Amino acid sequence: GINAEYMGFRVGVSLGPATSGVLEGRSPMFDCWGSTVNLAARLESASAVGRILLSYQFHQSASTMTENFCQFSSAQRVFAKGIGSVKAFYVSSSSDEVPEELVDTLCLKYNLPPFVYDCPANVQSGSSGSTCSRRSIADS
Repeated sequence: GINAEYMGFRVGVSLGPATSGVLEGRSPMFDCWGSTVNLAARLESASAVGRILLSYQFHQSASTMTENFCQFSSAQRVFAKGIGSVKAFYVSSSSDEVPEELVDTLCLKYNLPPFVYDCPANVQSGSSGSTCSRRSIADS
């Protein structure tokens, strides 16, 4: 079994465009992909256990809003497989309270109902003429 006392986590965070959707198959699954997702995954791999490693883009966007919430390490270069050397920052300390402005700016609040998109198979394979319908999870 897993001994939680010895379990450690690494976190990588990036900021930028991403694509997401449901992949069809025997068991449909939701997935996200794109260069932003790849960079976050590579930062997670490069991060030390128990640490949060941020991309340069995320640091630039969040640093002014987080100045009273958390401190960052000096910029450092880390190797990201398939990407190369990238500038990154560790979160070095944080307080218990997240500023409301940061929550709003980073869209961390859940304020929209989740939706499901029902798409015929030919839409996902690139055929034209069919459309997807959107329904609220609450309607399910």
